[in-house]
Amino acid sequence: MLSKKKINHYFSLAHNACQFSDNGKTKLGCVLIYHGNVLTVGWNTKDKEHPLQKELNAYRDYNYGSGKRTDSIHAEMMAMIKARNLDVNFAKVSLFVVRVKKDGSFGMARPCAACEAMIRRLGIVNVYYTTDSGWGYEKIAKED
Repeated sequence: MLSKKKINHYFSLAHNACQFSDNGKTKLGCVLIYHGNVLTVGWNTKDKEHPLQKELNAYRDYNYGSGKRTDSIHAEMMAMIKARNLDVNFAKVSLFVVRVKKDGSFGMARPCAACEAMIRRLGIVNVYYTTDSGWGYEKIAKED
């Protein structure tokens, strides 16, 4: 596991990525870190979509007839889509995601089932995310 100083630094970078989000309710930012360097950056969007987000949203519990479903791209997905064709060992990539609520406080940013499916697909093992009271860490098993 990384040092607390590095973890805080990477969360700060993910927090900076939140500033690019056009979502008025919550802003999420994500960075992928590889050998101590930023590999890619992502943020959630209100209207931008991607076919991969739409495909993997099948892992989420959506009521398709409700009219509330959206395939707008998530911060983690944006960062992973940018990185997916890079020649890196994804088992050595760490994902950091930050959620900033409308009032400016941090919130739960654990990746959703769709983003977790992509994390597993790529083979990313180390996932860090903000919570309402700090941050969490999970070691994710690679997809079979």
